Amino acid sequence: MSDVINYSYEELSNIFKQQKYVAIDTETTGLHWWRTEVCVVSFAWSGGSTALWVPKEERNSNSPMARLLTELFNFPTNRVVLWNAKFDFHQIRETFGVEIPSWDSFHDAMIMCHLLDENRRMALKVRVKEDLGIDPIEEKQLKLHMRRNKLTTYDEIPLDILLPYAVKDAEFTLTFYAKYFSDVREYFLRVYDLERKSLMVLMEMERHGVLIDKPYLEGVQVQLLTELDELDLSIKDLIGDDLNINSPRQLADYFFRKEGLAPVKMGKTHESVDVSVLEQLKHPLAEQLVSYRKKFKLANTYVAPMLEMLDSNGRLHCSYNQVGAKTGRMSCSDPNLQNIPSDRETSLIRRAFVSDSGMVFFDYSGMEARVFAHYCNDTNLINAYNDNLDPYIMVGASIFEIPYDEVVYKLEAGDSEAKNMRYIGKTTFLSTIYGVGRKRLSGQLDVGMDEAESFLKSFFKLYPKIKPFVRTISDQVKVNGYVETLAGRYRRLEFKDNYKGVNALIQGTATGDMLKASLVKTHDALKETGGSLSLVIHDEVAIEGLPNEGIPVIKSILEDFKGFKVPIPVDVSISEYSWADKKELNEV
Repeated sequence: MSDVINYSYEELSNIFKQQKYVAIDTETTGLHWWRTEVCVVSFAWSGGSTALWVPKEERNSNSPMARLLTELFNFPTNRVVLWNAKFDFHQIRETFGVEIPSWDSFHDAMIMCHLLDENRRMALKVRVKEDLGIDPIEEKQLKLHMRRNKLTTYDEIPLDILLPYAVKDAEFTLTFYAKYFSDVREYFLRVYDLERKSLMVLMEMERHGVLIDKPYLEGVQVQLLTELDELDLSIKDLIGDDLNINSPRQLADYFFRKEGLAPVKMGKTHESVDVSVLEQLKHPLAEQLVSYRKKFKLANTYVAPMLEMLDSNGRLHCSYNQVGAKTGRMSCSDPNLQNIPSDRETSLIRRAFVSDSGMVFFDYSGMEARVFAHYCNDTNLINAYNDNLDPYIMVGASIFEIPYDEVVYKLEAGDSEAKNMRYIGKTTFLSTIYGVGRKRLSGQLDVGMDEAESFLKSFFKLYPKIKPFVRTISDQVKVNGYVETLAGRYRRLEFKDNYKGVNALIQGTATGDMLKASLVKTHDALKETGGSLSLVIHDEVAIEGLPNEGIPVIKSILEDFKGFKVPIPVDVSISEYSWADKKELNEV
């Protein structure tokens, strides 16, 4: 095990003043910054490294560590380097009250790693093993000690084990920075700067969090658990105690052998019994299982974790991973709000998200489809958006050979047939963006292969430049191995996955580049208008406490994409208190 050289705070201060780059890493008492503390801070620089234990009484803004970090973060001549900087910045601010001053005063080697090859796993330890061929003994010693002594937090570990482990993370971070930076600077500087700016915005948004109505959510939890118990009893009354309803294999045997129902689709080892299958089975048990699974998911995926994750003020601090998807689209965890459905039952969850100062929601209207129109450069599609027509209705009307105005009229009257036409038109349109062929389209629309093929033919006839565009992007992937987004982000794909190229280009540009750039501009504008970014759910941005006069300002910023051939509008909704009660604001 390597030795850690001890330095005084004064010695480190003098060393750092001579360095251009200093890598930092923290070890903490837990993962969630609002309830944990930093117990070790590690540093690495050209020619040296160290790890410092921070006693509990010094985990505050008046400590020597706080003064050293403040000095380091504000040196005009150097930059700090981290791996997954947002995590460490949260922890450092919460423990020591120290903040990074600007987006250009730090580097994040993890973001660099993602930009250079998004198909790799981003965990530092994984990269050390796969890229450097090192399997650190220090990590093995630490894990072995924790396992033998049943320890759960790092501040319980002896320093002769903890500090050598901790210092390696800073050393490896500096190594990867040196390995990555020249290529990032040469090829990806524009998108790298965007990601660093986004990191600052997301960090503040996470810190602000969103208020949760805890008593209400606790009531929902009791209600769901009661309903699950009742469903469990009802299911047992129906089929007895012998069947384990949580066993897919047993359910498959029950439905397709004992009851003789026809299988809908196959899983890897037996007939599928997922929710989409259960919803199609004409059987009383299937109906009850669908209800049971939905309630179980609400109770265990959202309600219980949300209650567990609240801070002392009843606020929820979701974590946004800006490189969570390979396309550059953000992902969300603790909890994953991106996966909350919008059906009536799930409004129970949305109702728990509240604000005493009100919320304003800005939802991009078909953002990816509009970006697609810009790139494919089809005159008919561009004109449709610029004339404020609905391309999905146009596709549906073309497929069924009905005048566009007639479908619009029927749709406004609530005609179910017209709604189905638009649905078919939308699904056919989006199938092109998402690389869906006629086989999958036929399954999505529950029509035959020939009918799905005819839908696609009508679509390509209506918008004749789309098919050549799709072929061009696929050929780019075959030749270059990647597509490049608006901000210069690469999405690297294998030859056989060339059909994914269009989706990678569109999603990477829309939500990987444009949405993040909009968030940065919005964050700056909110300093003048008032209000705080609270949530980002897919293409929707929620702002808390935004004054009425600030709504058109933010709307204008979010829609400002100069050089685009079609408008990228946002729909505005407002809520005086709860997310579930938001209503459209028609005139802004």
